[in-house]
Amino acid sequence: MGVHRGMVALGMALMLLAPGGCMVSKGRFDMQLERTTTLEEENAALLDEIAALQQRSTDLASENIALTEEVESLKRQSFTLETEKERLAAERQLLQQTIAAERQTYDTLLEEMKGEVAKGQITISELKGRLTLNMVEEILFDSGQAVIKPAGLDVLTRVAQIIKDVKDKGILVEGHTDNVPIGPALARIYPTNWELSAARAVTVTRFLEQQGVEPGRLCAAAYGEHRPVADNATPEGKARNRRIAIILTPPD
Repeated sequence: MGVHRGMVALGMALMLLAPGGCMVSKGRFDMQLERTTTLEEENAALLDEIAALQQRSTDLASENIALTEEVESLKRQSFTLETEKERLAAERQLLQQTIAAERQTYDTLLEEMKGEVAKGQITISELKGRLTLNMVEEILFDSGQAVIKPAGLDVLTRVAQIIKDVKDKGILVEGHTDNVPIGPALARIYPTNWELSAARAVTVTRFLEQQGVEPGRLCAAAYGEHRPVADNATPEGKARNRRIAIILTPPD
C-alpha cells in the first residue's frame, strides 16, 4: 500500500516536471495526495470489515450446524420419549388387564369354595401377583397318606376347572406337614416328612394334569415341616400346617 502511494506521488511529480505537462499547484497536489490516502484508508477499513463479516459468517455457519445437530438430537430424544411413553402405556394396560384377570380368578375361587372357606378348610389369598389357595390335610388326605379322599377329589376338580383357563400363570403345588415325626409303621414308605409332603404334592399335581391343566405350567414342591404358617405347639396350629398350597405365580 505504501509503495502504491509513493508511485502515485512520483507520477504526479513527473507530470509537474514533464515538458509540456500541465502545471499543478502544490496545494492541489497535496489535496489529491490526501484524498488518495483517505481512500486507501477507507479501502483498508472496508477490507477489514469484509474480513470481519466473513469471520462472522463462518461463526454463524458453525453455530447453525451446532443448532441443527441440537435440533436433531432433541427430535431423537422426543421420539425416544414418545416410544417409551407408548411402551409404558401398553405395559400399564397389560398390568390392568392382568390385575383384573387375577381378581376375577380370586372371586371365582372364593365363590366356588365358599362352603370350604366357611368351614376353615380352605383359605384364599392374593399378594404381589401370587394367588394362593391353601387346603388343610383333612379335606384331601387321611393322616399319613398320599391318596386323595373322595371329598378332596371333588374340591380339586372344581379348582382345576377354574385354574386351567388362567393365562400366563405358573401353577406351583406345595406339600407341607407339621413337625410330628413319621411313625415307625409309615417310615418304610415315607422315612421323613419330606417324603410325605413330596408324595402329596406330586399326587395333587398329577390329578390337576388329568383334569386338563397344562402340565408345562405345573410344578410340585415339598417343604415338609419347614415352612409352618402356625405354631406347632397346639393341635390347631399343627392342623393348619398340614396343608397343600396351590399357588398361581407370575411367568418366569
